[in-house]
Amino acid sequence: MILKPQTSTNVDILGFARTILNEIFKISLLTYLLFYVIENLYPGFISDYFNTNILLAITALSGTASALWSENLTGQRKLALWKDLGIVFLVTTLATGITFYNLQMSGWLRYVISGLVGATIVLISLFILFEEDEGLEES
Repeated sequence: MILKPQTSTNVDILGFARTILNEIFKISLLTYLLFYVIENLYPGFISDYFNTNILLAITALSGTASALWSENLTGQRKLALWKDLGIVFLVTTLATGITFYNLQMSGWLRYVISGLVGATIVLISLFILFEEDEGLEES
């Protein structure tokens, strides 16, 4: 009996490693954002015990590796669009609220700056989302 090399196992291991890397990025990003919000609301609550720059480095490295080692997901892209728009709305709301909360000035300028932060995030996010969709349709 001749044994054939199993190439599908190598593909499964690579897929599993890619999945683990993506999950590390998601968990570290959400944890960093949560720590950031808590630290802004209660200064010293996190930073007295944990250096959040370590978590930021893990997030940046795993995010970069995930982006460089991703697959084309053409079929799933349209289904994920609503989820992406929901995430954009959530991030925009959080960023606008944090900006409004952290600005110490009073008056109309506080509202204008917070609104500009939210509008910038929405425009950049929509530009990236629809640019990717156009690129997937061409190939």
